[in-house]
Amino acid sequence: SLEEGNKVSWQTARLYCSGQGTLLLILGNDSREWDFIVQRAVLSSESYWIGLTDAITGHWRWVDGTPYTMNSSQWEPGEPNNWLGEEDCGELTASGKLNDGHCSKKFRFICKAPASENYPINGALL
Repeated sequence: SLEEGNKVSWQTARLYCSGQGTLLLILGNDSREWDFIVQRAVLSSESYWIGLTDAITGHWRWVDGTPYTMNSSQWEPGEPNNWLGEEDCGELTASGKLNDGHCSKKFRFICKAPASENYPINGALL
């Protein structure tokens, strides 16, 4: 995984990761991976874009098309709330919880190479 220092919109983050042969971070059901990424967000006191969106289907999916299984304990209280009908992108907040953010907001982001392949990537490795 790599963490990018530049703050960009969700779409820019997705395209950047794609251009590197990676994906905007997909977190499966591996609790150790969740814990590791959450710890990074909390320690950095930053929010990060991750590869979660409901923009296309109205249902939360990862950028590889995998459905997200709703787990309210992973979200900030009262989220996702789709405030003003315009919050369609997954944000990992500095408190280590998910939020549905406005996709044009600018955050750092995390790319992740597919598990089966290794890519040489310039950046801070997680």
